Amino acid sequence: MKKKIALVSMLFFVFFCKEENKETPKQENPVKEEKVQNMNTERVFNGVYAMREIHLMKEVFGIQSKFKDYCLRIDLKANVVELGIVEGKVYKGKILEKDSESVTIEINGKSQKYFITKDRFDSFALMTDDYSEKEADGKWNMNSAAGAEASSQTLSECISDIKSLS
Repeated sequence: MKKKIALVSMLFFVFFCKEENKETPKQENPVKEEKVQNMNTERVFNGVYAMREIHLMKEVFGIQSKFKDYCLRIDLKANVVELGIVEGKVYKGKILEKDSESVTIEINGKSQKYFITKDRFDSFALMTDDYSEKEADGKWNMNSAAGAEASSQTLSECISDIKSLS
């Protein structure tokens, strides 16, 4: 009788431990995967971009500048976007939507969606539906990039680089 009670107790203990172990990984995995995805998106989009084709900025955001280049800083964590022009003016905006492939920003009450892709030098480039072109295979034409990841870490450094090149 004591052996049967001990056997039932051990079986109950083993069964209970197995059930407990089965539930734990199911709760942890989705959270970890989501965190990794968010970290990758933030790592990709966060930064300063040297932008070209001022007509895009004029048409979309209504911003005037004597120079054709400008800088764009995107910070997904702070939900901040800054557009800097060579004349020293900085326009602040916000992020409306974001996912792993695109970000939609708003400046001066007007929005623009940017797609991110890697260029031939393995850095990031920003593309737009309005300006950038897609090849027949569906890949972006890198010659039509709206902007590229700047070597500068700050908006003021990026603007200074543009001034020195002009």
